[in-house]
Amino acid sequence: MNKASITLLLMMICFSVANGQKDLLFKGVVKDSETGMPVEYATISIYSNDSTLIGGGVSELDGIFSITSKPVPGYVEIEFLSYQLRSIKYTPNDAGLIELGEILLNPSSISIDEVTITAEKSTSQFLLDRKVFNVGQDLASRGGTAEDLLNNVPSIAVDIEGNVTMRGGSNVRIFINGRPSNLVGLNGSNGLRSIQANMIERVEVITNPSARYEAEGMTGIINIILKKESKGGFNSSFEINGGLPVQYGAGANLNYRKGLTNFFVNYGLRSQKRPGSGYSFLERYEDGVTNAILSRTNRDRNRLSNSISSGIDFLLTDQQTLTGSLTYSYNKGDNNSLVRYTYDTYSGSRSLKDLDLINDYILRDNDEIELSPRMQYAIDYRKEFDQKDKLLTANLSYQQSDESEENTYLESEFENNVQIANGLNQRSSNLEGEKNFSGQIDFVQPINEVGRFELGARSTYRIIDNDFLVEELVGEVWETLDNISNMFNYNEGVYGAYAIYGNKIEKFSYQFGLRYEYTQVRTELVTTKEINDRNYGGLFPSGFLNYEFTPGNQIQLSYSKRIRRPGFRDLNPFFGFTDRINFFSGNPNLNPEYTNSFEVSHLRFWDWGNIGTSLYFRRTNDVTTQIKTLRDDGTTFARPENLGKEDNSGIEFLTSFSGLKWLKFDTEFNVFYSRYFDAPNRPELNASSVATRARISTRFTFLKGTEAQLRWNYSGPQQRPQGKQRAFRSLDLGISKDFLGDAMTLTFNVNDVFNQRKWRYERFDDTFYELGENQWGRNSATLTLSYRINAKKENRSQKRNNGESNEENGGGMF
Repeated sequence: MNKASITLLLMMICFSVANGQKDLLFKGVVKDSETGMPVEYATISIYSNDSTLIGGGVSELDGIFSITSKPVPGYVEIEFLSYQLRSIKYTPNDAGLIELGEILLNPSSISIDEVTITAEKSTSQFLLDRKVFNVGQDLASRGGTAEDLLNNVPSIAVDIEGNVTMRGGSNVRIFINGRPSNLVGLNGSNGLRSIQANMIERVEVITNPSARYEAEGMTGIINIILKKESKGGFNSSFEINGGLPVQYGAGANLNYRKGLTNFFVNYGLRSQKRPGSGYSFLERYEDGVTNAILSRTNRDRNRLSNSISSGIDFLLTDQQTLTGSLTYSYNKGDNNSLVRYTYDTYSGSRSLKDLDLINDYILRDNDEIELSPRMQYAIDYRKEFDQKDKLLTANLSYQQSDESEENTYLESEFENNVQIANGLNQRSSNLEGEKNFSGQIDFVQPINEVGRFELGARSTYRIIDNDFLVEELVGEVWETLDNISNMFNYNEGVYGAYAIYGNKIEKFSYQFGLRYEYTQVRTELVTTKEINDRNYGGLFPSGFLNYEFTPGNQIQLSYSKRIRRPGFRDLNPFFGFTDRINFFSGNPNLNPEYTNSFEVSHLRFWDWGNIGTSLYFRRTNDVTTQIKTLRDDGTTFARPENLGKEDNSGIEFLTSFSGLKWLKFDTEFNVFYSRYFDAPNRPELNASSVATRARISTRFTFLKGTEAQLRWNYSGPQQRPQGKQRAFRSLDLGISKDFLGDAMTLTFNVNDVFNQRKWRYERFDDTFYELGENQWGRNSATLTLSYRINAKKENRSQKRNNGESNEENGGGMF
């Protein structure tokens, strides 16, 4: 990218200039009037006396806000979903500071018959340190899972195998309610499929995390926030759904809040049949002769998922809160895949269609039973102090996950479509278990009016056991395949501490942090008694510099250093297999990857919506990539290798529009450049490409209480070491209708209308060429019925009560 291009981009981002007046600074904290709990993401709007919007923002996770605006008399409005509007008048003072103090919002108490739809919560909220997506409005994903929701969140993509990427980069850290959780399990894709969409309140995307967060996750963090109602009294919502291919589900969200206690529970049940298919066409070149294998797969995956999340908040005093929570999920899979292998040898060239015409082949029938129970206990403590914004929080957590897979493999040989012999008869058992202990403490000390100093520490210890057994029937005896079977133990301890200092000087605000983490890893091959210890530590700095041109017009420069530690599957040296021709293993000599991430972001807010623009660059050292090689017997073998370095740079545009009552839309456009280089002794693995991703989501309101949504996704082709990933696109749609006021909603959606969501790829080097396609599950249609009792509809706010508070503060604060 040349200097002229960079200059043009910066001019596009920084298109406003600061005025000469000294702005007013508004500070305060928003809380629930009944419980005293902070209200996060409350909307704060600042108006002049002629009702012109002159500033605004949202409250942070702890309810605190700090906003600037023009120094003219006016009033401040504070509002949030299911709370009464609060209005406070003000007059500028010489100190330039309006201290609003503790602002208590009263929960709305409106019966179903009184509900009037007057406003709508934005689908997207662009904050400087994160992007917030209120997924309750996503009609096209209702009745689905967390994986379905993430696949439709801007900046995020989920491939056919459930792997999550952010802006084209892998190794994304996934949090549940702000912390690592075993709800995503040992296998992140299976874990995401077990969390029902009706349990999720919102998704936060953090592309450049500060030192406050653990350093794991090179590309960024996705924080999934589960539902937890804030209204007083009893409120609930229920959901049932069904669809094709055969699927059904149910969910419930219950909450009871009174006095000093708040009890909440969320439950989700889902049963789904997911038919899928794929193929791999592999050619091996040797002495002018091509040996080809075509494998075609048809699969049926049947999954039953149960998930429950419950907890209780207890106010020990006016300044202390204790929360206990439990999450549990139990998932069962009953899967079958049938693979047809066709072999051919030829000179010249042939296509996979030519091999389809051959009537001599081998069929491999695989039946699998999966069981995966997961549980997590957590205790959270929160203490506020007399000094405003001073805060102490602590968390203790224990997690346990178990996964078992029992497989049988039967092979049959066919000539001219007639079975002539039985082939291999194998079975395998894979048992994995994880125990995770963690503790964290954080302290915030305010400095002066707007500064703050933060300290924190976190300790995590994981124990993972893996017992993999493969047997083959020889005569009437099951014999163990020792070259594949193994027992592998993995112990990991990560101990970290951080410090952050931030402050504000007029329109500039800044934050600098430093985190230190020390890692201890021990792996053990039980059968051979091989032990491998790997210990290392590192510093992880972060920095943020913000400038506010005018209210609602801000720019930020940010930097962070991140790490990806090799996981237990990456380090396990024993072989595994997916079918009769594809084998894989881990690599006990893998080094951790380190990433330096830089980003320039600009945000612009208007009454009708907002625009976010980001220019980013990431460099990763010792990048890990799966390298596939062809063996003499025609099978393939893949294992992870530290390839060299990888650069990712690009520009991202996000928009949200809500300027018309009948039309709202969100768009994403991302262009990024990827480069793999400095591969040691493997120059053929160096690769580079320019790729694009785009997403458009449009919602229409027509008739009364009827909405429709269309969402289009596109991912362009991308070059990879040893090959490339081809482009894919998809279209989703949904339509919903309210009944009984808005107490009941009926939603119909179709996921991937034209059945285009397929992963297509090519791999090659001097000795082989592979063309493949895989579809985890075909398109689906779902009908969902939701019913609410004294609860808010997820995508709308209630009418403003006539009893709303209008307070006047005459300006003599400082």
